[in-house]
Amino acid sequence: MEGVRDCHGSLVCMAGLVERKTSKEHITAILPVGGKIAFDTKGAYTELERVNDQLFFVNSFANR
Repeated sequence: MEGVRDCHGSLVCMAGLVERKTSKEHITAILPVGGKIAFDTKGAYTELERVNDQLFFVNSFANR
């Protein structure tokens, strides 16, 4: 099982389970095939789309 990482190398997804913890919020979601999620954190803005059971499209940008 391979993890999906953002532009800073932080783990954002593992096998369809997305979990993001910050000091202000805690996001947990199971991403179905075709599902999309985006989140903005202190260091990066990340868009994640699950294409199929094993393929994820990740678009991540550093925040200034």
